[in-house]
Amino acid sequence: MLCFFALTKGAWVGIGIGIFAIIVIVAAVIVNRRDKIKARRKQAGITEEKDVRYSSSAEVSKHDDTPKAAFVQGDLVASRNVTLTAGKDLKVGKYTVLTADGSDSFNIRVNGLVREIKHGDVLILGEGDTFCPVSHTVVLR
Repeated sequence: MLCFFALTKGAWVGIGIGIFAIIVIVAAVIVNRRDKIKARRKQAGITEEKDVRYSSSAEVSKHDDTPKAAFVQGDLVASRNVTLTAGKDLKVGKYTVLTADGSDSFNIRVNGLVREIKHGDVLILGEGDTFCPVSHTVVLR
């Protein structure tokens, strides 16, 4: 049986170098994967901040592998049950609300009240207003 306390100074240096090499390799793999994911998102024209996805290209892309979930440059895709605040998470202004899955009507919560909205309706958000898709993922244009 090998007693670690009986190892020579050179053996400890070798073990330390080996552990350091393993840490460097693991860190390199993590950074490489993260860079690949960022490159894929950049190529698709997607910017993601706090569960909110923004399109930065004019190409049509998919969201959550839903075939009808397409958006164009400047659109904002909000996931179900994620509350956004105007002025903080999204800009204050007038938005056209579209469903990501092509449904005719859907429910959203605005300032704590749930309302039924039809695909293509206009929603005006003022400073501090809250917005939360309840039944479907929505696209704000």
